[in-house]
Amino acid sequence: MGVRSRLIRSFVACGFIAAFIASSVFYFVVRYGYVRTTEDFLTKQSAVLKDQFSPYLTGADPASGMSVATDIAQKTGFRVTLIDASGKVVLDSHEDPKIMENHLGRPEVQEALKKGRGSSIRWSSTISRSMLYVAFRVDSPDRTVGIFRLSVPLATLQEGVLTGLPWLLAGLGVSVVVSIVVGLVEAARISRPLESMTRAARRMASGEFKEYQYPQADGEIAVLGATLNFLAASMGKLVRDLESSNRKFETVLQSSVSGMVLVGTDRRVAMANKASARILGESRESLEGLPYVRALRNTALVDLVSTALETGKSQSAEVKILVPAEKVVYAYALPVESAGGREAILILHDITHVRRLETVRSDFIQNISHELKTPVTIIQGYAETLRDAPPEDPRAVKEMAALVAGEAERLSELVRSLLELASIESGHLTLSLEEVDPASVVAEVVRRMMPLANKKGLTLVDSTACEQSSPPAGAGAGCRSGQPRSPHAPAAPVTSDRTLVERALTNLVDNAIKYTPGPGTVEVWAEDAAASGLGLGPGALFGVRDTGPGVAEEDKERVFERFYRGSKDRSRETGGTGLGLSLVKHWVAAHGGKTWVESEEGRGSTFYIYLPATPTMATGASDKP
Repeated sequence: MGVRSRLIRSFVACGFIAAFIASSVFYFVVRYGYVRTTEDFLTKQSAVLKDQFSPYLTGADPASGMSVATDIAQKTGFRVTLIDASGKVVLDSHEDPKIMENHLGRPEVQEALKKGRGSSIRWSSTISRSMLYVAFRVDSPDRTVGIFRLSVPLATLQEGVLTGLPWLLAGLGVSVVVSIVVGLVEAARISRPLESMTRAARRMASGEFKEYQYPQADGEIAVLGATLNFLAASMGKLVRDLESSNRKFETVLQSSVSGMVLVGTDRRVAMANKASARILGESRESLEGLPYVRALRNTALVDLVSTALETGKSQSAEVKILVPAEKVVYAYALPVESAGGREAILILHDITHVRRLETVRSDFIQNISHELKTPVTIIQGYAETLRDAPPEDPRAVKEMAALVAGEAERLSELVRSLLELASIESGHLTLSLEEVDPASVVAEVVRRMMPLANKKGLTLVDSTACEQSSPPAGAGAGCRSGQPRSPHAPAAPVTSDRTLVERALTNLVDNAIKYTPGPGTVEVWAEDAAASGLGLGPGALFGVRDTGPGVAEEDKERVFERFYRGSKDRSRETGGTGLGLSLVKHWVAAHGGKTWVESEEGRGSTFYIYLPATPTMATGASDKP
């Protein structure tokens, strides 16, 4: 029920109560006044009539007085009673005195005997009615001879009072109508601002904080409206400040590279940021609300959190996570005391890359030591031989010198590649950008590498233009008659460093020739990357396909690491330094591109280079698989 309805009910109820009280008071006041008036009238009449009836108390025949009393009763409606000093009724206008009981004990009679006048309102057992009595004492010169009494039924008085009842009811109806009208007006005046304030309070509860204009009000209601506006302004500012703080906190929390998981007092995940979801391999939504044992899914992490919750002391450890991928994290479990009990914050630092770099560094030192040791040992051995006991055969001397020169060249190439790789990884690589035609790059690389392929008896094919070398007999076949000139979508020019692109493609072709036994085929092409069907963006896609031994599945991601050799066919005997593919990866990454291999062991390999149409100027790449 609304305020307005309650106010109207209150006003109407008050009107009815006031009308009832007023009518009751009016009734009793009128009745009392009517009784008093009638009593005064009876007193005056008794004072006149008592002398007329006193002779019947001192010897006159009461029978003659009966007719007079009856006549008075008929004309005035009064009951006339004459009582002697002993209480015996001498005459009565309404009853036979002979059958009437002694009236000496009547209240009005006793009061009249004592004071000369008496009155009372009581039930008459003689005529069975409520009556108003007025009695006067009748005295002779020497004694009291009796009592003269007039009375009138109260019903007669009641009828007189009830004659004003219609007016009383009319007044009651008017007062009720007036109270309803006043109630409606006042209820509307009071309830309008209150209802408006109620709506404003609901809007504030839903988060809408602004200053409201309320209907005209005064007094405490006006003060209440001003207080609500002040409260809205204060709450609005407080909510905005809290929202701003929460946004900042959420931004910092979600932008953190460290994973954070809050475990509540109910031992469930109350909050998790993006980094923790990434480390644990779940979404934030799926983590939050789970028991922390199920969310973490790692015995070591669960033990850290459990110990922190039980002991109230911080815990830390380096933990290896296997699901969804192998990672190494350094975990901190920090207990937090709250009003509801003890909570815990789990902080996860992903140090997988750090550990990987440490492994790469260690492997690098071992590999470089091993790679340097072989040529240095060979050079040292032959040099000592030539110095201490040079052979007399000039041919043997020439062979030793050639071996020393070859190992020195290999050592020089190794040092040069290492220096170039170090320069790239330190961010010192500068690109000389120009517009490059991918087809011309392929043609140039094929032209350079053609003699090496012919020497090994391989067919080197430029699929971009469907051109090939002229290999020795039995080494391979050329373009078939009627074959389309270009089986690949032509690649548009790209902005790149031509020298680095040619070097990268040359390294891939050189590797393919080295590791492909003759007779075999090495195919090179360039095509439109967006039209290749590999889901690439605009740019050029270079491909080098060979018919060599292929790359094992477990080696595909590692062939671009420094010094990595995945099979006996890719051994040091080919004359490589083990750095060529690593350099290719860095040169391509410097353009914002990527390189990868598709291969099946025993069925050859296909190496790809993707260059975007415009480089993003990345300046290095890690050895991370």
